[in-house]
Amino acid sequence: MSREDTMYPASDRLRFDGGVEEIYVYLRVENLATYGDLEAGVERTSRTSALGRLLGGGGELVVENEGEERLAVSSGGASGVIKFAVRPASGGALPSGDYAVTVYAAAGRAGQNTMMARKYFVVGGWHG
Repeated sequence: MSREDTMYPASDRLRFDGGVEEIYVYLRVENLATYGDLEAGVERTSRTSALGRLLGGGGELVVENEGEERLAVSSGGASGVIKFAVRPASGGALPSGDYAVTVYAAAGRAGQNTMMARKYFVVGGWHG
């Protein structure tokens, strides 16, 4: 994970100071059969009170796929690096809290998504 948009970060950082506008999540894959149908979701936990959330302490988050072009496709599947960006839907900085980004292979015939990876990170001073 990184605050910077790079090909691949030099190190995997799991804690970020407050004021971060977006975090890039990098996932290395090998022989991935369903590379075209990847989805990601993000969850956040915090100690923001209900009143704080009403006054803007919470907020909706978005995860966007940022780089399928970094995959090489062969007969065994796709290999390379997939990048997702996590940011607030309304702009501004990510709220403090513990985050979990989960990457799924989209639903097939059975109608269920398959979890492929989960990464955790912390923004701000609080952690669980």
